Amino acid sequence: FAGCGNSLMAEAMYDNSYTDLTCVDFSETIVEYMAKRKGGREGLHYVCHDLRDLPIPDRTFDCIIDKATLDSVLCGQETHTTHRSTQRLLTEISRVLKANGTFLCIPHSPTEDR
Repeated sequence: FAGCGNSLMAEAMYDNSYTDLTCVDFSETIVEYMAKRKGGREGLHYVCHDLRDLPIPDRTFDCIIDKATLDSVLCGQETHTTHRSTQRLLTEISRVLKANGTFLCIPHSPTEDR
């Protein structure tokens, strides 16, 4: 999960047989909270990283789910900075996604705003 926040989605997926999940967020507070909340779900991992600069090897993940993280990056105040951050985010996602992997982007904004 890219930018997992405090969403229950990873826990629900784990409980439905997806037992090797990595959830990344830049907030240490959220990562610590979620790591405590996960209970005995041993294959559910929460890590604190900047998604624009991941210390993760190339071609690691079969699937990456973004639940409104790209929306957050695109809402930056400065156009030049927002463009650069968006490019870095998508480049990193592409780098750590396996060949023929899936990037599922679930936006938060209403359809008419996209």
